[in-house]
Amino acid sequence: MGLTTRLRVTWSPFFRRFPAKTPDMAERVNRRIAVSRKPSYIYFRVPKAANSTVIRNLRYAEEGADIDMPKEKEAFLRPSALWWWEVSRLRERFFLFTVVRDPYSRILSAYLDKVQRSNRRSKVLSGLDLTDDDAAIGFDEFCDFLERGGLDSDAHWCRQIDLIPCGPAYLHAIGRVESLAQDLPEILHRATGVRRKTLQSHSPHKTGASERMHTVYTKALAERIRTIYKADFDAFGYDPEPDWLKDVR
Repeated sequence: MGLTTRLRVTWSPFFRRFPAKTPDMAERVNRRIAVSRKPSYIYFRVPKAANSTVIRNLRYAEEGADIDMPKEKEAFLRPSALWWWEVSRLRERFFLFTVVRDPYSRILSAYLDKVQRSNRRSKVLSGLDLTDDDAAIGFDEFCDFLERGGLDSDAHWCRQIDLIPCGPAYLHAIGRVESLAQDLPEILHRATGVRRKTLQSHSPHKTGASERMHTVYTKALAERIRTIYKADFDAFGYDPEPDWLKDVR
């Protein structure tokens, strides 16, 4: 990412009104917000929170046919392209929404997908000052990485609230992965004007994290995640002491 790109994004009307934490974060967030002028909606995309499924269903509602998912994710406008008059009337001009996920399962999914089986493990190795490319990175080491400054290094494990620079209260709708079958049809209708009863699933990076929580988490690890992602627990109303945690040592 070059200085010119960083400055262009940071000084765009959207990010001047809704600043990100840092210029680097602004550029990262800019790539994760999908803007559609017709129909008029803005989807604040949260990685590891049914992002691919939401995009597929949005486009299917609009196009009425299957689409090329990798291309579609890049086909949207970015908020840095919005004009001042659009930004000044953002809530009147666009339907604003996101889909979020329980931080416990989201971060475990990010670890299983992006650290255990992806080239992003090199980023974690570097953040832990490990020079052996084959070094094992356990979930506890991943928490070390997050606590040592790695939290904002990748959208897949940064706080969900940091991907929504205008703030959750500014949105018209917030769906949840845990209730996606109930939440997404209404969001699709409000975003596109099309009402669909049947959703299309698209989970190319599914990890089964929700089913593996008991085997990976300890009470100590849960406490660390609860501390790191406190802002997400608070902002989106997720229970920091869920029932499944009672059976974990």
